[in-house]
Amino acid sequence: MFRGEIGGRLFNFNGSVDVLADVVGYDSANVVTDFEVVSEVDVVDLGEGDTAGLAAACPAGKKAVSGGASIIENDGLQINSSVPNDDLSGWSAGVTFADEPGTGRVRAYAVCASGVVLSPTP
Repeated sequence: MFRGEIGGRLFNFNGSVDVLADVVGYDSANVVTDFEVVSEVDVVDLGEGDTAGLAAACPAGKKAVSGGASIIENDGLQINSSVPNDDLSGWSAGVTFADEPGTGRVRAYAVCASGVVLSPTP
């Protein structure tokens, strides 16, 4: 279940919280709207020391306000990164094996929205 607070900070997807965007005030020209969850699923086959990555891309005109990753199959895999793309065009995830090499399925997801404005870095 996805919950969001427009003009706020908390975004929640399936019980995990990855907060990225902090919408600080808004006016009629800059309202965060049109939330959409997109995902990408990939089969990974990892040997010892291998890593793999995948990304969920937001549709044109939308930016990622949250996201995450999950292992769908294979308990031997572990997520080693779950981060937004630098330009907020989507969400990227990296996996490695925890126990022994093997094959598994991984999902990266992004919660995308229209009206997201990037704040300049101080």
